[in-house]
Amino acid sequence: MVKYIVIMVLGSSFLWASTDGGQTDIVQRTINFVIFFALMWYLIADKVKAYFVGRTKSIEFELDKVQNRLKEAKDAKINAEKKVEDATRLAAEILALSKKEGVVLNEKIHIQMESDLKAISQQHEALMMFEQRQTVSKVVEEIMTDVLSDANMPLDNEMITQIMLKKVA
Repeated sequence: MVKYIVIMVLGSSFLWASTDGGQTDIVQRTINFVIFFALMWYLIADKVKAYFVGRTKSIEFELDKVQNRLKEAKDAKINAEKKVEDATRLAAEILALSKKEGVVLNEKIHIQMESDLKAISQQHEALMMFEQRQTVSKVVEEIMTDVLSDANMPLDNEMITQIMLKKVA
């Protein structure tokens, strides 16, 4: 706004300047300028002051908004850094826990495997004993059917025992 006033004053001085050989009406022109400036001041001074006050307040308001946004951004950054730090710590804890669980599970699996192997070995031994008994039983049955089916053979207890011992051995 001040620029416009300065341009108007300078422009009017160029328009009213005269070149009539040395006579100057500087006093009249100065009085006219002072009157003009006083009238302008009277007419637009309140509006100019209000404009600049409003402009100052709007700049202060914008500055406050920017400072608030900057503070919020700093707070958000601090919160994000805390979250990253917490996440890193949590990840380290989870990794340590998973390693411990891996060791525990490995031990449990090893113990279970050993007990399963013992159980299978015992089952195998029991099955072998059962098969051995069954085989002995079949052999004895065959011998007995052979001996008993042969009607010509005179048998006594001692003879049957020797035959059995020979076949079983």
